[in-house]
Amino acid sequence: MNKLDGKEVAQFLKENNIELIKKIKEKNEEITLAIILPTNDPSSLSYLKGRMKMAENVGINIKTITFDNTPTQEELLIEIDKLNKDSSITGIMVDRPFPKGIDEKIINNAIDHKKDVDGVNTLNAGLLAQGIPCMIPPTAYACIAILKYYKIDLTGKNVVVVGRSASVGRPLAQLLINENATVTVCHSKTKELDKITSNAEILCVAIGRKEMIDEKYLGNSQILVDVGIHYNELGKLCGDIKESCKENALFATPVPGGIGSITNYMLLENLLLAHKLQKEN
Repeated sequence: MNKLDGKEVAQFLKENNIELIKKIKEKNEEITLAIILPTNDPSSLSYLKGRMKMAENVGINIKTITFDNTPTQEELLIEIDKLNKDSSITGIMVDRPFPKGIDEKIINNAIDHKKDVDGVNTLNAGLLAQGIPCMIPPTAYACIAILKYYKIDLTGKNVVVVGRSASVGRPLAQLLINENATVTVCHSKTKELDKITSNAEILCVAIGRKEMIDEKYLGNSQILVDVGIHYNELGKLCGDIKESCKENALFATPVPGGIGSITNYMLLENLLLAHKLQKEN
């Protein structure tokens, strides 16, 4: 297996973006990401730690918004409105999971699309479908970034995406189409999934199930992109694809050290685009 090393890609993105951010600061401008934390979920706090580390590495600011009690939908909307109007805030994201009773679509669409660095606003989804520069969900964006970094040509390739979530599967399929790939999207209702996945030239798995994809689902000389992040019975990180199965792949992303290593730097790419759009406006 030739490893598609996400850490190497992250380092490349970090170095490039540090230079861009230095130039922005020379103009007495700042990049600030506002993160709304509606819960104290452990996974959400873990992701926050990773984003704080990224911010420190490249020289941007993070502002966190927390609540003494579980916020109502109206309270979240009030905070988003404040941040939309605050010219010092470059980007806004609301961390998952949402509290019960919150309509996620209403919250997503309350965020100004030019500050929507998570790419969850309906307008950004529409712009992505039209191939117009916009905020792209960072994990989906990371999948394309790693393939491009390793110069894997997507034109005409038979690519299968397993998973249809709004944050990964759907936008990833659209990104692949924009790169002229021939894309099949599979999900929990797909029949004979193993026959479809084993014939893929490139297989991207974002199903959210620990090591679901094993030898049965894989063919020969494939390129495997594993989006999953889980802990196995030994407490070690693993993905949606059984790690031992990747040995027979042409190229594969490891877990850890693959897509997860890049995602926060794709969030940074969105922040830089947000800064540009707001300055042009």
